[in-house]
Amino acid sequence: MLSTFSSESEWLEIRKNYVTSTEIAALLGVSPFKSRFSLWHEKKSGVTDFSENDRMKWGRRLQNVIAAGIAEDQGWQDEDLSLMFLPDEASRVGASMDCKVVCPNRGPGILEIKNVDKMSAAKYWDEDEAPVYYEIQLQTQLHLARKEGLDIQFGAIGALIGGNEPRLYFREYDPAIGETIEQEARSFWESIANDTPPKPDYSIDGPLLLKLTGPILEGKEVDLSDSNRFQSWISELERIAAAAEEPKARVQ
Repeated sequence: MLSTFSSESEWLEIRKNYVTSTEIAALLGVSPFKSRFSLWHEKKSGVTDFSENDRMKWGRRLQNVIAAGIAEDQGWQDEDLSLMFLPDEASRVGASMDCKVVCPNRGPGILEIKNVDKMSAAKYWDEDEAPVYYEIQLQTQLHLARKEGLDIQFGAIGALIGGNEPRLYFREYDPAIGETIEQEARSFWESIANDTPPKPDYSIDGPLLLKLTGPILEGKEVDLSDSNRFQSWISELERIAAAAEEPKARVQ
């Protein structure tokens, strides 16, 4: 059931108990911001590392303004959904949605707002495709809306590029993606119950690994010969190093 909260703190608290639409990309291993390993430890501990940077802060501040502007340009009615949350108890997946719109031709839909600078747009956004992590976010919202029986006929990512160039990416619900999301979420929560974390992504999990294992002090000796975790890390690093040497060997 779609729930409405009176404050952002209440809204943030309920999200801890679900994998949210903004976290699904991490669950599926396609997020450049967070790994499945990091997500696992956040949900396991119940402590979410929610630190709002300037980009996120201004995106939040401008979200409703951008949504209203796009709706006005398109001739749509719009409704703010930013402090609402749509959960699915079976898979423990949840979604917050930016805006509901009503299009005269397409009917009611979900509008996901993104405020994008020109450099990021040139690097990560195409004319026809948004970054995959945002595409997955919208599909999660559409999946939960359909499952709840809400009258939602389409989804759209509304991006404001460089402060003055709006782009719309219209999307229909893909049931195959929805099914994959549910399967992965159930497996994820089961792994937490069984205390079996996924493997870390060494490219982005360094700070978290340091917190989990503690710092290694200079001059201090630690016997790790019986540590299965340490041996698995060594094996993974050796595999990465070997893979990096393969192109050099072919050139020679």
